[in-house]
Amino acid sequence: MKCQSVGTISNCGWTPTAPPVPIAIPWGDWLNAHPNGGISGIIAQNDDMALGALQAVKSRGLTPTEVPVTSIDGMPDAIQAAKRNEITTFLQDAQAQSQGALDVALRALAGKTTSRAP
Repeated sequence: MKCQSVGTISNCGWTPTAPPVPIAIPWGDWLNAHPNGGISGIIAQNDDMALGALQAVKSRGLTPTEVPVTSIDGMPDAIQAAKRNEITTFLQDAQAQSQGALDVALRALAGKTTSRAP
């Protein structure tokens, strides 16, 4: 399968106080500009944008199987959509990531070596 970017949508008009409605409009424009399988999947920067993309996909009579949508965050609304097999989302565990970074920093300060992935 060949992957090709058809472009990017700069923040899609997204704001934390007004997702996902503004996002659906630019995604809909892209789906209209690239019909008949021209867009075979959408990778969104966050769950709110993904939910807006999903709204645009559905409003064009397409299914999440035809145009899969994936994102990052693991927010409750996106998890519910994932349970319905409408999107894929990946949890960013800020607490675990912060703890891991702190552990590495403390080991370095104590003069202990850290292992590195190959």
